[in-house]
Amino acid sequence: MSVCPDASLASTITAIVCKHAGMDSALALLVLLTVAVWFWSSSRIAAEIALHHARKACDDLNVQLLDGSVSLKKIWPVRRDNGWPTLLRAYSFDYTQDGLSREHGHIVLIAGRVKYLSINTGDSNVITPVDD
Repeated sequence: MSVCPDASLASTITAIVCKHAGMDSALALLVLLTVAVWFWSSSRIAAEIALHHARKACDDLNVQLLDGSVSLKKIWPVRRDNGWPTLLRAYSFDYTQDGLSREHGHIVLIAGRVKYLSINTGDSNVITPVDD
């Protein structure tokens, strides 16, 4: 017989799982929910960082950022310079130079830091590396 925490201290979900499946399942569910919340939170923070840098780059190049958003195109596990695992997130965004055409820009973040940003200015594809 497994011992469950007092329902007044645990969330409703944990209490239900404890009652029916045992403490191991409740712990696994709690860990899964924690990881899901962490992933969602870090993804939102990364998108806000990408949007901030896309806006700044568009302002610096005198182009207009369209839709006021960035779109996640790729997420991939990579290693930091120190060897620890982290996530690479690649975003795209749309902008216009003349108010008529829609162009695509790209921004890549690794561990929440911008590694490069790419905007096509017409004459050439400008890639702005970002140093830490």
